[in-house]
Amino acid sequence: MKFDTHIHTKYSPCSNIEPNQLVSVAVGEGLDEIVVKDHNVIQGARETRDFAREFCGEMLKVRLGIELATQFGEIGVSFLSDEEAEEIMRLREDNGKFGFFDVAEQINEMRRRKESQLTVDLHHPFDGSRRGSFDFDGLLESGFFASRSGLMNFFDTVELNTSCMRCSETQGAVNLADVFNKPVVCASDSHFLPQVGRYHTETKHPDAHSAIVAAGKGERGALRHSVIPEEIDYLRARYYRTLSGIRKMFKSAA
Repeated sequence: MKFDTHIHTKYSPCSNIEPNQLVSVAVGEGLDEIVVKDHNVIQGARETRDFAREFCGEMLKVRLGIELATQFGEIGVSFLSDEEAEEIMRLREDNGKFGFFDVAEQINEMRRRKESQLTVDLHHPFDGSRRGSFDFDGLLESGFFASRSGLMNFFDTVELNTSCMRCSETQGAVNLADVFNKPVVCASDSHFLPQVGRYHTETKHPDAHSAIVAAGKGERGALRHSVIPEEIDYLRARYYRTLSGIRKMFKSAA
């Protein structure tokens, strides 16, 4: 089966994808499961899931996710239940973002529940001053985690992001995952419909979550990426994201 754990809808600032269009294209591209991860909101994920259930039943499984902006950078959370999504949304601050420590404590509480399937995904693990970098050093200096390995234990996956990264940054993510024995999930980070289905992860497991769990336990071949960092068309990905933002801007002004 094929899955993509990072797709946006119009509820993200730089995406113009309508939930019903996303479902139609995802099915047409042969995806079996997707996680909708809008920036700091859950509405797009719910609308996409509800439309998929009406449109195609179990042909496309849509999972709830959120891409959270924190003071240390963005993190992704996938495979949330409705209750868990609500619990996280209650932590959103007046500025629309989330405090990392509050989120981490809530996630750890949810992880203690036997029925929880949530995963925490490191989307932009590259170091440096570039916008979007996750601030490993700042978080370690806070004392919340005792070590870099302790910090990495908080994350369940590292994302091989195929949108708006540089090849060196994408390869750096893969290398980081290798050092800390974390599963690497190839995701499109789609903001524009032509990106949907272009890159994905494949597995012999019946669903994305069980595949990620198997990979985390060391099962070789549990996750197969549709691309390696050197094969990603980074220029096209940036073009799509820019075009999506421009179209959304003009639509809002109309």
